[in-house]
Amino acid sequence: QRMINQQNTIYVIQYDFTLGENITVPENCVLEFDGGSISNGNVILNDTIIVAPQRQVFYNINLKGSCKGKFDLWWNGIDFSASCTQAIQRAIDVVQNSNATLYIPNGTYLLTVQEKDPSFSKNYAFHLYIRGCIRIEGESQEKTILKRVSTDLTEITEEEYNTPGSNWGGLNTKYGSLI
Repeated sequence: QRMINQQNTIYVIQYDFTLGENITVPENCVLEFDGGSISNGNVILNDTIIVAPQRQVFYNINLKGSCKGKFDLWWNGIDFSASCTQAIQRAIDVVQNSNATLYIPNGTYLLTVQEKDPSFSKNYAFHLYIRGCIRIEGESQEKTILKRVSTDLTEITEEEYNTPGSNWGGLNTKYGSLI
């Protein structure tokens, strides 16, 4: 904490830091990642701008607080061979009610949906929770895809998903698609 203690400051992260403690970023700072990363701890953002390449820069980090600008989904890590639901939820939790946009680069992101009620075999629900205002921006409408899959990662068809009694709202994004 003693190294990050001034407001309105650009902090350049050039090395890999292991925290083991809570770090509160002072108000209106920039965390600029230039080859480094932060791991193992809690980082409390305070209208923080994050500048980083499209790669993971946070490892085993619990991000809280508010950020500005774009928050890239890649920064917190993502595994394309498994459900991306938790990674997207962590990113949503960081940017909601902030003056920030969740940026989702091109790719196919598997969103796990589960049956809401065992008595309805074709009644699915997302497990992404948005509790407030959020802006989500995909890199492109054709190549940024959020794909519904069951817990065993098999695709759920439109016919299965939109059955009588299902309750879901569309995902409204600037670019990107939900299939």
